[in-house]
Amino acid sequence: LEAAWPQFVNFFQGAPKLRQEKLVIYFFNTRESWIRKLTQDGHKVPNDGVGSRYFHSNKTAYLYRQPTRYYTRFLLLHETAHQFHDLTRRVDKEISANWYVEGVAEHLSFHHWDGQPLQLGALPVSLENYPGKAFRTMTTTPRPLVAMIQNGQTNRPLGALVIRYLATKEPKKFSRFAKAIEKRDASERLFQRSFADYPTFTKPFLTWLESHQQPLHIRFDEWEHTGSESMLGHSKDHISITTFKDTVSLVQCHTRNR
Repeated sequence: LEAAWPQFVNFFQGAPKLRQEKLVIYFFNTRESWIRKLTQDGHKVPNDGVGSRYFHSNKTAYLYRQPTRYYTRFLLLHETAHQFHDLTRRVDKEISANWYVEGVAEHLSFHHWDGQPLQLGALPVSLENYPGKAFRTMTTTPRPLVAMIQNGQTNRPLGALVIRYLATKEPKKFSRFAKAIEKRDASERLFQRSFADYPTFTKPFLTWLESHQQPLHIRFDEWEHTGSESMLGHSKDHISITTFKDTVSLVQCHTRNR
């Protein structure tokens, strides 16, 4: 979280206006402990199978340990991104453009981490395969992307990839769009107006999305990305973590017994 702070500041172009107080995050080892705390604090326990939640009402994040190291950190970054976003940009109310709010948190949660440098907004190979899911949504829905956003038809993978595309391809325009969305709470028309110079926005986005597909099939999930070209696996009895989708010319692998 300390490594994430300056990157949150850069992405949101600001920081929470704190005096002596600290951001509050509750992290538990078990789901049962998590549920007890949510209930104690007067929150409704989610029934959608999630392992974390941020509440605008008390500006607090809650989560519990997940089966893998990477996904545990993913949820930690996701909920604290919501918290940082809320306290930095929209202290008065929650905005209804859920695709945007969740897309930002999901985009920032994907990361590379080796214990020192932390890269948020990465696109690592993962079990969730967001690029693949977003690509399937785009190619099986006969509607332009703008229309999908207008009608609330984006899912989390697609929302996260839209945010990544806009934030990396048009950072200045995206920054203006983000501030306008949070101020006016009208994402659909703002999206169309803000990116009006993309008369066929869906086509370039789909081309970009196709070029960002995962090169690997995941077979074992206790591993984590440590950089754009490296990953670290943890296992007592597995050595296989992935298979390649296409022919490769070089693979480098290092094993270490502890």
